[in-house]
Amino acid sequence: MTDDPSDRAAEEGLRFFGRAAAGLSHELRNVLATVQQAAGLLDDYAAIMAPGRSVDPERFQTVTARVGRNADRGLGYIELLNWLGHSLDGPSSSLELNEIATRSVELARYRARQRRISLELSPSDGDAVVIGKTFEWVMLIHQCIESIVDRSEGAATLFISIEETPRGVAMGFEIDAVYPVPGEAGRIRSRISALADTLGGRVVSSSDDATDRLLTIQFTRPARNSGSDGPRVHHET
Repeated sequence: MTDDPSDRAAEEGLRFFGRAAAGLSHELRNVLATVQQAAGLLDDYAAIMAPGRSVDPERFQTVTARVGRNADRGLGYIELLNWLGHSLDGPSSSLELNEIATRSVELARYRARQRRISLELSPSDGDAVVIGKTFEWVMLIHQCIESIVDRSEGAATLFISIEETPRGVAMGFEIDAVYPVPGEAGRIRSRISALADTLGGRVVSSSDDATDRLLTIQFTRPARNSGSDGPRVHHET
């Protein structure tokens, strides 16, 4: 890694993209493994029927229903991977945070399951519009999720919420059990702060590393014609 901030940001983006793509590839592998098992069952049924014996039609219906469900899952993962790739396109623009957060949570589910963490998202009632580039917002949300999930132990649920406020949009991350490594919360905030800087934000923290269970990020809408490329970002833990 070089000392150039833009090079570091590019490398961090590549690492994030690789982790996200790897997680989706694992999910697709699980889908294909299930379909492969279903194909094996159909072969077995065909072999049984070859001598003229019959097979209960409900068995076929069970298998085809399983294939259909997994085909839908697989298509969803492919669509998500396609969306992630296209999130790199285009300049800063107005974005709906609810949609970005929904997809970001889906990207993070595989990693969370590996740590026995469930993810629950509560979107805002409104559109929750923010300014910036989609990929950078996905990275920010994903880093917040990863930072909490990777230092949590035991089965738990991470609750993610989005709420419109008079000043902008608030996004909260709260987990019902977390065991931070000493000093890790500070390093996590440093990484999030670096990414927030690329969005034109500043990070304000007032947390206790020993009880860092709640992370709230306040996105303040920029003033019109302010010349800012992104929102001001305030985060408190």
